[in-house]
Amino acid sequence: MNTPHPIALLQTLRDDGSRHRAWINGFPADWLPSARAGSGGRAAGLETPMEGYAAIHPWFLRAGRNELRIEYRGAPEGALDYRVASIDYEAGQDLGTVFPEQELLRLQSTAADPASASGHTASGGFAWDHAAGRSWDGAPPIADTPARRESLQAAVQRFWSALDALAGLPPDAEPASRLAAESRAAIHEFIEASESRGRPFTLVEELIGIAATLQLAGDQPPELFLKARDDAFEAARRKGPQDDAPSPHPPVARRADGTLPPRLSLRTLASFDGLSMERFADGRLARLADRGGDPAIQFVSNYSDGNRGAPHPLRFLCDLWWRLDAQQQWQLAAIYPTQAARQVLPNPWPQRLFELQPY
Repeated sequence: MNTPHPIALLQTLRDDGSRHRAWINGFPADWLPSARAGSGGRAAGLETPMEGYAAIHPWFLRAGRNELRIEYRGAPEGALDYRVASIDYEAGQDLGTVFPEQELLRLQSTAADPASASGHTASGGFAWDHAAGRSWDGAPPIADTPARRESLQAAVQRFWSALDALAGLPPDAEPASRLAAESRAAIHEFIEASESRGRPFTLVEELIGIAATLQLAGDQPPELFLKARDDAFEAARRKGPQDDAPSPHPPVARRADGTLPPRLSLRTLASFDGLSMERFADGRLARLADRGGDPAIQFVSNYSDGNRGAPHPLRFLCDLWWRLDAQQQWQLAAIYPTQAARQVLPNPWPQRLFELQPY
């Protein structure tokens, strides 16, 4: 029999569309993969009517008191209604299983003046007895100063350079194995929390493999990819005009040695139009993000293989989260799977959502 794993859910019971954002211990809730309930507020596998829910990553939770905070503008009283609940989950349970929920916190928006230009905040605490101490919880606060921002960019640049140096090497080459081991050692606490539901954490190896091979799992080599595109275009052309007919791939310049570029490139930090430091976890963690909030580690396609043949789509990204140690030096605290965390699934069984985790 599998061991039950307690999972904390952030449930949205009501959302009237008012502008707002929610945080768990200073971690934005919209960084979590989530589920959208079906018609009538019925969420598969759960009894409580709701609009949707997200599974809170265990590392976001501390032992003892935790805080849910919502910030909003102009929402009438009760227009926003959140709940934190826990369920006991066992891997391998059949689809159709209904999971009993235990309410830990109910938090609603209070009356606010719709004409007010200032925001409003509602917050509440709940206990969680299934977490160990967190290094981010006791880390020094991060000051938002030019020197601190520059030092964070330097730390990210060092990690980026180590990744970039792997291009063309076997994924099990010594530099790749060393970077994987160093990364795992740095974020061991995050890995342990991620694996607390019984699934292995594989993001480090996935990232190292992509940096070395410059392609995603399942990608065709460039020559075969272009041939397949050409074949699909010719087959569609012979059938006659079609609204959704594939287009031919634009010409691709070969490199000096005559080979085609790899499927992916690691985007350089210099190519971003304004990277900035974003602090979270109540100011004790930081990340480097672009103007749209995307992380600085991005792999972009060298080919036109996006939706409808769009050129150079973003195909893989992940986030580096950093804390300060007692000597005020940056330490890597987590490698977060932004790719999976952005997903919103339409009324899945909870097992389907949890299969995205530990991300």
